[in-house]
This record gives sequence, structure tokens and C-alpha cells, in this order.
Amino acid sequence: MAALQPDQFAAKMSEGVIPLDLRAPAQFARGHVPGSVCLQFGRQDLGERAELFLSNAERYVLVMEPAALGPIAEKLLQEAGFTVEGFLQGGLKAWTGDLEAFPIVTVAEVHERLQAGEALSLIDVREDFEYDYGHIGDAMNIPHGEAWQRAGSLDKSTHYYIVCNDQVRSAAAASVLKRMGVTQLTLVLGGTVAWSDAGYPLTRTGA
Repeated sequence: MAALQPDQFAAKMSEGVIPLDLRAPAQFARGHVPGSVCLQFGRQDLGERAELFLSNAERYVLVMEPAALGPIAEKLLQEAGFTVEGFLQGGLKAWTGDLEAFPIVTVAEVHERLQAGEALSLIDVREDFEYDYGHIGDAMNIPHGEAWQRAGSLDKSTHYYIVCNDQVRSAAAASVLKRMGVTQLTLVLGGTVAWSDAGYPLTRTGA
């Protein structure tokens, strides 16, 4: 297991190694190492979710909180077939470089703006069957696992609002889109679960 100091971590990034941030989406949104991809840690299913979302042709270094879980996450991902070259010793608190962040809006804010007639470019990153069952407004559907391939089809001058059931997949997809050059992104806090709980209507495909 390789514990990396910030300068070693930065050197890996300069070689094209992808920083993989395993913290919760809200923590990730508040601040993360530039270029990071977000994949929330879960001891039971981390490897399976990584297989659905990440390329095993890439190399990764990890950001974990608490940092003591770094070796566990590294081992789980390596067992799943991914090339992991260490984790940031001390976690994000040890990072001395710049940070990036994502703005966040609530479903109430989105609903208010749509009701006022504002045109928001929403991307729903749930699976297509979830999207078909009910989505917000006229959101387009890009399942989060397809974000790598479909980022190039998006207009980089457009501001997109990213939504899933909560924030887990939306943070993951947004992090990939940003890494791929789609930089104007906002996360919708609570996603379609919070939207439904608030009693706001969902659009059903074909309805």
C-alpha cells in the first residue's frame, strides 16, 4: 500500500494518473483536487460500482476520508482489477494545491425557476428505466456510466444541472463531465427523491 505525500500525489497526476475521490458527494462538491473523479466509498460494493463506472485501462490515485481507509479502498479496487498507485496521506486536509468545487442547488430552487419559465438544461444521470418512470421537466438522459463517452456531444457553453436519485451518481457523472471539458455544472441536491417528496410532478416518457 502506497501512502503518497502531496508532492508525490501531484507528480502522479502530472503523469496522467486520475485522482479518484472516494468521499461523500457533499464533501466532494465543497472542494476537491482538480480533475478528480468522484466515486463514493462503500466497503461492500466499491469494486462492483467501479466496474460499472471506471475504465480499468486508466491508473488511479485515491483521496479518502478518513485517510486511514485509504489502504482498504486501494486493496478493494486492486482486487477488482484496477491499477491504483497509492492514496493521499492525510486526505484532502494534507493537500497543499488548489481546490475545485461544484455549486449546488436544491430541488425547491429548481422548481421555482422552472415555474418562472426559466429554461434550465437538466441532465438526469440515472439508468434509462429510472428516467422513463419519471424525471424532472424535459431533462435529457445520460446514464452516469456513459458520461465518459457522451461528454463530447454536449455543448460546452451550456450550463447543465445534474440530477440523479440523490447526489451519488450525479456527483460521479459531473466529475467526469468536468474532467472531459464540460465545465459549467451544478449539482441538484437531493435529486428526484427530494423532488418527489416535495410533491413536485415528474415527467414520464411516453406519458
